[in-house]
Amino acid sequence: MASSSQMRAWYPELVVSTNPIRCNYSSTKTVKFLAGGPDYPKGYIWLRFHPATVEWAQAVAAVMFHHGYAFEEKAGGSLSCRPITGGTRTSLHAHGVALDINPSRNRYRHQVGPIQWGRHTDMPKALVNDLENIRTNNGKRITEWGGRWINIKDPMHYQCSKCSRADLQTGINYSTVPGIDDYRAWADLEMEEDVVLKRGDQGPLVLWYQAMLNYAGADLVKDGDFGPATEAAVKVEQKEQGVPQTGQIDGTLAGFLASFSRRTSGMSKSEANEIYMLKGEGLTIEEVAASYTEGSPGKFNITYQ
Repeated sequence: MASSSQMRAWYPELVVSTNPIRCNYSSTKTVKFLAGGPDYPKGYIWLRFHPATVEWAQAVAAVMFHHGYAFEEKAGGSLSCRPITGGTRTSLHAHGVALDINPSRNRYRHQVGPIQWGRHTDMPKALVNDLENIRTNNGKRITEWGGRWINIKDPMHYQCSKCSRADLQTGINYSTVPGIDDYRAWADLEMEEDVVLKRGDQGPLVLWYQAMLNYAGADLVKDGDFGPATEAAVKVEQKEQGVPQTGQIDGTLAGFLASFSRRTSGMSKSEANEIYMLKGEGLTIEEVAASYTEGSPGKFNITYQ
């Protein structure tokens, strides 16, 4: 595992000076992440990273997408031209090689002892395990989680410091990235008109949105096929929201429906959340859609093995 000093030496390009700390982010690359709630009405957010870490960041985004874990807070993110917390050296966020996720629910703290799932972090254990299991093509683990640190706990924080820059440049072993194909299909959707999903689309993301439409009051068969019934349900919800009735899941509607995900702040149904957090385990987008019980808002028919 690389030290912070090694990481600063391996990824120096974005930091122009250290006294004072100044950064130039013109060469950074963007990565699309699932996002929900009122701060992200489009249902996604673009975050910037050091060019050498973009494939890793995409793998992180894919695993988060696979588990349906969304960005919900403006705080956090990837780039921040600042010193480390409580110090003077540059934060790895200044170098574009680290990521903070929903800090209010995954708080940094000075505390020795193991993370308590469902209390110290709302990230599912399965999500963290999958993020930590991402590997390079030469077999190296990449992702370091702040929740594993000894003297402090920073469960919001991830960085690509389990391997060297040379290891990372061998590429990502995508067989270690669950949901990568679904993520790529979602991330590559044409966004010029803000269309997320439309009639004729198929797949697990359609299934997920069908479940969220049912949560909002529709009565759809969850088959992953964006057909006429799903289109009609979308128009009904768009009318309720006072937005143009296009029949496409786009713009504000995407964010509104994403807020019904069990991983967003809009999920106010305590029973569903408590069931989800049971044992600190997580569900994929497909599983949450398949487990949704129509006619019972806030109830998910979840069975743990």
